[in-house]
Amino acid sequence: MRISLFIFITVLFSCASNNEAEIEPAPADIIPIEVFSTIMTDVHLLEAVSNQKMLREDDPTVMTAEYYEQVFVKHNISRETFEKSYNYWASRPDNMMVIYDQVINNLTKMEEEAGGKELNADQ
Repeated sequence: MRISLFIFITVLFSCASNNEAEIEPAPADIIPIEVFSTIMTDVHLLEAVSNQKMLREDDPTVMTAEYYEQVFVKHNISRETFEKSYNYWASRPDNMMVIYDQVINNLTKMEEEAGGKELNADQ
């Protein structure tokens, strides 16, 4: 996972032209950027779990759909709201860059916290 995250971060930064993009406020029917980055963190976690289980499960598409539904319930949003917000932010690359910077920060923090727990468990 560390190698994948490193590659993802490298590609992301190599495509970035301006990390100091001004965040535009979202319209009322779009998930705000701060909340959306948290949702996207969960989406990337579920995709990682799905990819791991794909080799072992009979129907990974059903499982992945169930995982997405759990994320939508957790964040009290609908699939339609997620998709509309995703399309909105994806059409604004500078803002999407800000979202993915936060996703990377969130995942890195989780990895560090998990690593610390593993070290404490070994002692």
